[in-house]
Amino acid sequence: YRWRLLHVLKRIGVVEKGAKVRLKRNIQKIFEGSIVEEETLGEIFTDKLDLSTVVKTLEMIKRGLIKIKYKDVGMDSFSPISLPIIERYYFKGATLPLPPTKAILNVVRNRIFNTHVELACLHCMNWGTILKVKDIDEKFKCPRCGARMIAVTRPMEGINKLKLFRKWIYRLPLSEEEKKLAEEMAKSARLYLTYGRKAVIALAGRGVGPSTAIRILNRAKTEEELMELILEAEKTYIRTRVFWS
Repeated sequence: YRWRLLHVLKRIGVVEKGAKVRLKRNIQKIFEGSIVEEETLGEIFTDKLDLSTVVKTLEMIKRGLIKIKYKDVGMDSFSPISLPIIERYYFKGATLPLPPTKAILNVVRNRIFNTHVELACLHCMNWGTILKVKDIDEKFKCPRCGARMIAVTRPMEGINKLKLFRKWIYRLPLSEEEKKLAEEMAKSARLYLTYGRKAVIALAGRGVGPSTAIRILNRAKTEEELMELILEAEKTYIRTRVFWS
């Protein structure tokens, strides 16, 4: 309603067309009962609301031709309408000012498990692939050499990570960014060797590198705690990434 009201006010010249204004409730009340409110409601009913269908639907509900079913979802799950909204925000990396309920943690878990990670064996240095987290089990190891010294990183286009890692091992010239990536590969491989699949899950969090992951893994006793700590780390990353160089 306020968005439409603002457009009406701009159209009649009360608010300048290029102005960026947010209408608060007290300003909205000024126009209650006025021709401006009448025009706003008229546009909403015409453009956004099919009144005749609404009336017919209500009549059918009244006569029992349409039955209404409801579900009390409580705090453990989301309604069918709200779930796609929550998932959309979390998939995009946004965080909502909500407590980490079981329902929210399930959304985070679903996103994490569907995240792609890049794996590279640092033992034979001849194997690498990209998989979803959910496709990596506890016994996962290098299919070539059988080792579990596997680096876990985010997929990056145009970078041959194994070639880069070999250069780092043999102390060949690398940029600072390349050195940092090679070091993270080594740290993540040690994490996988120690914590297995839990390390992959932690490292799949947005902004969660090996240093943050080890703090998470040391504290998490259950998968639920793991998801809570990943969520907290992601919130911290989103709040502070603007300051990162």
